[in-house]
Amino acid sequence: MTTMSGRIVSWIPAYLALVAVASTASEGCRRPAAQAQREVGPGVLVLRMPSALGKMRRPPVEFDHDRHAAAVRGDCKTCHLVDRTGMVLPKFGRVDDGKSAGKLMDHYHDRCVGCHKRRGKGARGCGECHAKRPRARSSWSELRMDYSLHARHVLAQQKRCADCHHVYDEGKRQLVYKKGAEESCVACHTGRTVGRRPSLRLAAHRACVSCHLRGKIAGRATGPLDCAGCHGADRQAKIKRLGRYERLLRGQKDRLWVTAKGGKIRRVPFDHRAHEKTTTRCSTCHHKGLASCNKCHTLVGIPAGGGVTLEKAYHDSKSERSCVGCHRKAAGQPGCAGCHHTQEAEASQGSCAVCHRGPLPGAPLPSPVWAPQPPAVLPAFSKDFPERVTIDILARDYAPSVMPHGRHVRKLRDLAGKSRLAVRFHGGVGALCAGCHHHAKPGTRPAPCSACHTRRGHPTRDRPGLGAAFHRQCIGCHQKMGLDSWLGCQSCHPKAAGPRKRGGKR
Repeated sequence: MTTMSGRIVSWIPAYLALVAVASTASEGCRRPAAQAQREVGPGVLVLRMPSALGKMRRPPVEFDHDRHAAAVRGDCKTCHLVDRTGMVLPKFGRVDDGKSAGKLMDHYHDRCVGCHKRRGKGARGCGECHAKRPRARSSWSELRMDYSLHARHVLAQQKRCADCHHVYDEGKRQLVYKKGAEESCVACHTGRTVGRRPSLRLAAHRACVSCHLRGKIAGRATGPLDCAGCHGADRQAKIKRLGRYERLLRGQKDRLWVTAKGGKIRRVPFDHRAHEKTTTRCSTCHHKGLASCNKCHTLVGIPAGGGVTLEKAYHDSKSERSCVGCHRKAAGQPGCAGCHHTQEAEASQGSCAVCHRGPLPGAPLPSPVWAPQPPAVLPAFSKDFPERVTIDILARDYAPSVMPHGRHVRKLRDLAGKSRLAVRFHGGVGALCAGCHHHAKPGTRPAPCSACHTRRGHPTRDRPGLGAAFHRQCIGCHQKMGLDSWLGCQSCHPKAAGPRKRGGKR
């Protein structure tokens, strides 16, 4: 659900800023932020006078587009002009805005009131349309063109890519289709109209609605013509998803070396094809065009990349578009979060070699090779790798807790073995051990927890006391993994057989 505050819906006339209902309350009708908001459908728009023509003397009009579209049975031509190609023009019954506020008002009043009269709805008073209304919350939901939805359009258009994709030919001064240069809409269309280049919303709605309308006129199965059909969450959920579809090809290599011009660190082998299977659309990573990351993100950062350096673009742990950030999000899944919930957000220095394992800059570049990574192999249980571990830190009040160490290790190994990401990064058993023994050197017997965690903890460092460390690690892991095996203290610490003397030996 989206609060419509400040949102501009710009596929309807440029002269009308179809802004969020929440941002269009006139002076004197604002409500305290704490007041409960109305909920309106995704087709409820607000019509305002364009700022270039002055201020409105009355409140703007809350217009239910879907309700009116249903009243005219989806005939867009009732309100909108259609050009010779069948393209629905977004302005209300005319081509341009005009220069007079009075003429614009007369145009709307004549057409709107006139339509109501012809349909027997009666003439409405000014206050019935220009009404003061409390803030509202819209159920408008963004629709993204994912692989499945794109494949449905490809089938519907019989693979005619030119119906949607185009570039501007300077010589011909017109839009043309160029094979191999297909881009996402956001590569050219931004959040606002610039010259003759319409905004993303204006371009998308004008093209999509017009295509759907042509399909309806021709009697073909087509997409929706109402706002809720695309921007209603319930309607989106009912869109049939294709189980299989062709891979989108734009000249990308299946596997490549990721490098930085002028960089000195080892290159990263990147399996582009494998990553495509883990995303829903190209813009998951390519948030504008389909160019490589280093075109906009450089070592020092340039305006084209918003000043974000290449290092930050790859390693920002808080960004879902960066490599590290995306992987950390995956690590938040229940099967991984048990260990990762206590790990530091930033990658450690030793983890760099996990990705940066290719040749140094300047060295020959062989074709990246991916050998299948087998799941971790557990060593035989022994004194150094026990099957069970007894924890008696609370032995003064509870019986010692026997931890099934082997069961925990096998569970982590099985969970990691089911994830291609985990197998790739946690190929050895040492990485699994580090989930609990977070400062132990892989391949060596870890020191007891009490070697770092004292009973009282360290007052100035994030080093909790021994009891708190055990509970944060064990209980936190169970909670993050969604396990219900912890039901209270006695599920791990049975009551002692008899009273114990305070301060006595454990």
